[in-house]
Amino acid sequence: MADPTAQQPALPPAPNPLTSLAWLPPDLAGQYEIERYLVACTVGAWLWDVLMSLSTDIQMFRKNRFGLSDVAYIMSRILSGGFIVGIFIFLIAPLHHCEVVIKVVTWLVALALPTNSFLFFIRARGVFFRNPYVVWAFFALWLTTFASITTPFAFEAIPLGPTRWCINSVVRGYSAATFVTYLRLRHLRLPRHLVQNLHLRYGG
Repeated sequence: MADPTAQQPALPPAPNPLTSLAWLPPDLAGQYEIERYLVACTVGAWLWDVLMSLSTDIQMFRKNRFGLSDVAYIMSRILSGGFIVGIFIFLIAPLHHCEVVIKVVTWLVALALPTNSFLFFIRARGVFFRNPYVVWAFFALWLTTFASITTPFAFEAIPLGPTRWCINSVVRGYSAATFVTYLRLRHLRLPRHLVQNLHLRYGG
């Protein structure tokens, strides 16, 4: 009787060159896979938010005069969405030029941060309109977000082995400084002021 295993195709040697995660250590491969899931969830949340607020946004633009804040709002939507979708494509799609794609994605980040932060500055100005020193402080803080233009120079990407899937090869620490500094200061100052206003208004 013939051996039934003789007709089976030979298994490729490990690592499988057609599987991108096989070229990563097990712990790093797990983190990479989790990152994919998180970004996929983020894309879904962003799309849900856009669709849920679309009718409200259209009504707002029709009823109110189109101003600088509206331009910043639209640009922040586009740039943030471009970054989220771009990093999703970077993580899940086979690409020919990893370095080019990561540069495009990081430039979207570099432009998205100032536009999103400008919207926060407008809100802060509305809260602290009686205190010009605080308003100017927030304005100066907003200007620091332009340091995000260093982000594209902080990331490099390479293919995973002989595959066309990509991974970050270099992530320099200074890329996070702009984001962390601004977000930390804004979350410490504005909520405290809002709580004080609520306390005075309702006598709690």
